[in-house]
Amino acid sequence: MLTGHERRCLKVAPRAQVRVVEVNPVVGAALFGLDKLGATDSAKAALKAATQRV
Repeated sequence: MLTGHERRCLKVAPRAQVRVVEVNPVVGAALFGLDKLGATDSAKAALKAATQRV
């Protein structure tokens, strides 16, 4: 079942993939970029490890 936030996002961007991440928004943008580039899971894990909140 979709949440209100997901419905609103999909209304304006029907092909969007709504994801909840536990990192700063800029890291989410970087992960999106890595996805688009076809980066490996290890590259994504390295980014997450390097940008963990303390």
